[in-house]
Amino acid sequence: MLLSCFSLALLIFYYPKNYRDMAIKSYLVYPVPGKYRELAEQLKGIASCEVFPAENSREVLVLISETNNKEEEEELQRLFSSLDALAHISLVSAFEHA
Repeated sequence: MLLSCFSLALLIFYYPKNYRDMAIKSYLVYPVPGKYRELAEQLKGIASCEVFPAENSREVLVLISETNNKEEEEELQRLFSSLDALAHISLVSAFEHA
């Protein structure tokens, strides 16, 4: 057990900094009425995002984002706010290596 704790501590200490800052987040994304397909295409064009249709709604998208650092996350949030077809976005879950 002691060896396992030591190994874990070494892994955390030597884990590359850029991976320790990585954030994975999931969102529910609501389009402006009538703009579902347009919003889905806009989101699919963002390299750090994966988009899926919600299984229980035809008006909601599920978005998974992965950013490597705080600057990338801030840029992604600015990009979200610039999308005309986006009515609302709700953070559902977030995991950050810290």
